[in-house]
Amino acid sequence: MYIFLLIMFVTVWIGGEIFFSLMAAPSIFKVLSREKAGEVVGAIFPKYNFLGYIGSLGIFLSLSLVAGGLEYTLFSYETYILSLVMLFNAWFNGLVINKKARMIKDTYRNSDDEAEVKRLKSQFAKIHRISMILNGLNIIFGVLFIWSISGGFWRSLSATP
Repeated sequence: MYIFLLIMFVTVWIGGEIFFSLMAAPSIFKVLSREKAGEVVGAIFPKYNFLGYIGSLGIFLSLSLVAGGLEYTLFSYETYILSLVMLFNAWFNGLVINKKARMIKDTYRNSDDEAEVKRLKSQFAKIHRISMILNGLNIIFGVLFIWSISGGFWRSLSATP
């Protein structure tokens, strides 16, 4: 049962990240004006972040239950470390980076000072880049995690010719 939950959490979370990052967001920005697309994506982000919180926490807890119940013993310490890195990454990105991005965006939308708006937009671009990097890393980590729980990744690294 716990292995099913583990697979569901990682599949829904990482699948959602891949879909949003590679299909939904680019399509939204292609069809809508930059301002409207930003509003739509901004409205999606709280739900997207919530998916990351639930997914990362669910992965770590179900992984712990699987190992604790000795249902499966193939998970290495590296798998746990990877799940913790993904958990930290998701929560940091949602609660710190994205929160700061929203505050910057709200500030420049309400400002009449052109120089201030330009400075804030530059600051937003930097924060957005960090968020995208963290998101991309979690997608990569998620794929590695799937490989690791299938036994492939860590075994292939330690395989001797």
